[in-house]
Amino acid sequence: MKKNIKKRLEKAMEAVLFSSSGITSLAVILIILFLFKEGVGLFHNSPLEKGYVIAIHPENPVKKLTTKQIVGIFNQDITHWSEAGGTNDSIIRFSMDDIDNYFTEDELGSNFEYLPGKLNHLIVSTPGIIAFIPKEYLPKDFKGRILPVHRITVSGFLGGKHWYPTTQPVAEFGILPIILGTLWVSLGAILIALPLGLATAVYMAEVSKARFRNFLKPVIELLAGIPSVVYGFFGLIVVVPMIQKLFGLPVGETAL
Repeated sequence: MKKNIKKRLEKAMEAVLFSSSGITSLAVILIILFLFKEGVGLFHNSPLEKGYVIAIHPENPVKKLTTKQIVGIFNQDITHWSEAGGTNDSIIRFSMDDIDNYFTEDELGSNFEYLPGKLNHLIVSTPGIIAFIPKEYLPKDFKGRILPVHRITVSGFLGGKHWYPTTQPVAEFGILPIILGTLWVSLGAILIALPLGLATAVYMAEVSKARFRNFLKPVIELLAGIPSVVYGFFGLIVVVPMIQKLFGLPVGETAL
C-alpha cells in the first residue's frame, strides 16, 4: 500500500515537473518569437517619430535624407543644405516648439484651426527651412514637399554607433557600442575569473590540506549557487559608488 502511494506521488511529481518545464519552454519560445517579430518589423519602419513628417521648401533639390543627416541638421552640426546635397542656403530648423517665435495665439486660432495654413505659408516662403511637424497639421493643399527618410537597415542597425531609440526627430538604432561593450565586459570577466578559478582549483586539488579543502569546497559551491542577479545588485549598490568616487566619474555604471 505504501509503495503504491509512493509510486503515485512520484508519478504526480514527475507530471508536475514535466508540465512545468513544458510551460516554461513554451513561454520562452513565444517570447523569442515575439522579440524576433518585433526586431524584423524594425527594418520595415522609418526612424522618424510616428505621426510626424519632415517638410521642406518645394524647390529644395534634396531628394532624401539619412538618419545621420537629419540628426546632424537638428543638432546644428550641418548648417547648410550643400552639406546634404542641396544648395548653399543656410538651414532653418523648425519644430512645433518654435511655433511661438513665428505666430501669435490669435494668428493660430483658439483651436489651432489656422495652424495648417500658417505652416503651409511658412514652409513655402522660407527656402532654407526644414520642418519637423505633425502630419495632422498639414493642409490638404500643402504646397511644400514631404522629404522621405531612409528606413532602418540591417547594416545601419549592426554598424551604427549610437543607440537613442527615443530621440526626436529621428530615432537612432545602432547596436555596435552595445556589442563591443558586451565583448569588453566578457573579456574583462574572463581575464579576472579564469586565472583565479584555475589557481583555486589547482590549489584545492594539489596543495591544500584535506581539512581546509573540506571547508573551502562548500563555500565555493555556495557562492556558485547564488543567483547572478544578487551579485549584480551587490555591484550596483557597493561597487558602482566605489568606482564613481575612486575615479571621479559622474556615474559608475558604465565603468563597471
